[in-house]
Amino acid sequence: MKALAQNEIIALIADLNAFADSAESLIDTTQTNYDKDKKLLQNRHSNDLSNLDSTYKTNCSSVQSKSKQTIADAKKILSEINKLDEKLSSVDKYYVKTKKKKEEKYKLVDAEKLKKVELIISLVVGIVFLVLLVLSIINVVFLPATLILFALFLFCICYYYIEDESKKKMVYILFGLGVLLIVIEVIYTLVKIS
Repeated sequence: MKALAQNEIIALIADLNAFADSAESLIDTTQTNYDKDKKLLQNRHSNDLSNLDSTYKTNCSSVQSKSKQTIADAKKILSEINKLDEKLSSVDKYYVKTKKKKEEKYKLVDAEKLKKVELIISLVVGIVFLVLLVLSIINVVFLPATLILFALFLFCICYYYIEDESKKKMVYILFGLGVLLIVIEVIYTLVKIS
C-alpha cells in the first residue's frame, strides 16, 4: 500500500506541476494581452486628446480672428459716421440747428439742477438719520433703521461726489462703509430675531 500511495502522490504532484505550468502560461498570456490593450488605449486616448486640443485651438483662433475683424469693421463704420456727421454739420446749417434742438429736447434735467436735487435729497436723508439716531439712543428698537439710514446717507454722499475724480478714494471708502453697515444691521437683526 505504501508503494501505491507514493505513486498516487507522485501522480498528484505531477498533475499539480502541469496545472501550475499551464496556469503560469495563461497568466503570462493574460498579462501580455493586458499590457498590449492598455498601451493601445493609452495611444488612442492620447491621439483623441491631441485632436481635441488642436480642434479647440483652431476654433479659438477662428473666433478670435472673426471678432477682431468685426471690431475693426465697427470702428471703421463709426469713423465713417463721424466723418459724415462732420461734413453734414459743416455744409448744412439747418442740420446743425435741428441736431442742437433735439439734443436740448431730450436732455432731461440740467446738470446744476440735478446737483441741487442730489444735495437736497442727501440733506433730507441726513436729517432723518439724525432723528433716528436720537430715537435709537432713547430706545434700541430704532437701531436697525438708524444703521440702514446712515448707510443710505453714505450712499447719497457717494452719489453726489461720484464724478469728482479728486474724491474717488473717499467715494470708495464711504461706499464700502455703507455696505458694511448694512451687513452689520442684517446680522444684528438676525441675532435679535433668534
